[in-house]
Amino acid sequence: MNILMCRPGKGFGGAEVHNLYLLEAFKKYAPQTNFIYFVTSKIFATELKKRGAKAITLNVFDQEIGIKKDLLRFLPHIPKYFYVYLTTIINYSKKYKLDYVIFQSMTEKLFLTLPLFLFGIKICWLEHGPVFAFDRTQLVKTAYRLNSRFVSKIFPVSQDASNDLIKHGINPRKVITIYPGIDYKRFKPLTIIQKNRIKNKLGISGKKVIGFIGAACEEKGIYEFTKIAQLTQKEHSNIVFLVVGDGNLANKPKNVITVGHKKDVKPYLGIFDLFLFPTKHLEGLSLAITEAFAMRVPVIARNIGGNCELVSDNTGYLFKHENTSVLQKIILRFLYNSPKLDKLGRNGRKLIIERFNYKTWTNNYLKSL
Repeated sequence: MNILMCRPGKGFGGAEVHNLYLLEAFKKYAPQTNFIYFVTSKIFATELKKRGAKAITLNVFDQEIGIKKDLLRFLPHIPKYFYVYLTTIINYSKKYKLDYVIFQSMTEKLFLTLPLFLFGIKICWLEHGPVFAFDRTQLVKTAYRLNSRFVSKIFPVSQDASNDLIKHGINPRKVITIYPGIDYKRFKPLTIIQKNRIKNKLGISGKKVIGFIGAACEEKGIYEFTKIAQLTQKEHSNIVFLVVGDGNLANKPKNVITVGHKKDVKPYLGIFDLFLFPTKHLEGLSLAITEAFAMRVPVIARNIGGNCELVSDNTGYLFKHENTSVLQKIILRFLYNSPKLDKLGRNGRKLIIERFNYKTWTNNYLKSL
């Protein structure tokens, strides 16, 4: 099977990691499947090639359309956009006999789906989160509904995202939830010796660690994270807060350690006693949470988006409206209950091994395409 994936964009975030993991999963469990990627980021293209995909970098408009301002920005780029995308995709379809073209960006979904459908090319959409729950202009939402008639399948990464589509009029027979997976053999718990070595390097030997992984921005709840850290440092000098991710934390409390963006998060994630994820963003299915579970780290997360499809009383704690003071007390109650933490961590890893793994992910795609 030959699949063309389109993933434009300047950044390198969760969606890009999702694609890299997908390639690894297929390489292991369905190596006969060939992936071709059209991207706009050279860094992303390099990582795709390392995993065996053919990656072509296109010099085209690479922003995702959501509001009227985005549409106005797109107007001058339309002639080049259509020419480059349509001629390249059609040529590759003939050359490689593509079985499917999968769009991930709203721009491609709205402007390329119908023309390619008319050329007899099968189109699928991959949704990394809910579509209609976000602040998008009505024109975009209407165009999405209309274009969805011409796609073969839509693959949201969570049931929450699927429900969002169906609730807003998308044909439920086309909507298939496919949960992403994790290589749990790579994301495995660290030994005590490994943990101590990493803590020594960071200068936090003997400390308990509450961690955060992701973009250090308000949307991801980083200010709530630092407020809890500030409350905690007054009475609990044996607890530190560790942030792995880019962002401006100029006014961070003394016991918040920031290491910036890391290509390999395992050494840092492995020393977390708890992963605190106060995101306000409507998550699809957080790969950071699945990685934490794989490494036996319990998660305390906001009950938003697809988080409730991962986190439960068996693996951590979901909160919604608790203020920082109440949330801090809940966190401390978990943190000082070692048997409870150990049980939650083991349940989290078991969940990943049984349901959110590469083999299941690959098989679900093969059954759905």
